[in-house]
Amino acid sequence: MKWDEKDASDGRVVAMGKWCDISSIGKVFPNSAGVYLFADESLEVRFVGCAKEAGLQNAAKDSVYKEENYGAKRALWLETENREEAQHLRRQLVRKYLARKKRKTEY
Repeated sequence: MKWDEKDASDGRVVAMGKWCDISSIGKVFPNSAGVYLFADESLEVRFVGCAKEAGLQNAAKDSVYKEENYGAKRALWLETENREEAQHLRRQLVRKYLARKKRKTEY
């Protein structure tokens, strides 16, 4: 499913970056709690990750290193107040963007 800009207006999101090349994460991602998304060039979401306080940049870079980007070329960050809000937001986004893909791979 393609990224929906309306998801950035969720009340848990206190700041949001712009889509960037996945290789630029270390330069543009903040060191804060939040959620990060990886997508292909057409913004089809491939992965949704979560980071604790002061961890968005490192968590996203680790996911790329572990090859959890699933062929994605673009990355986006959504900052939250704390890890708990990031976890709740991540669950919601995973259900929205990745639930169908996971069901298909379980069979």
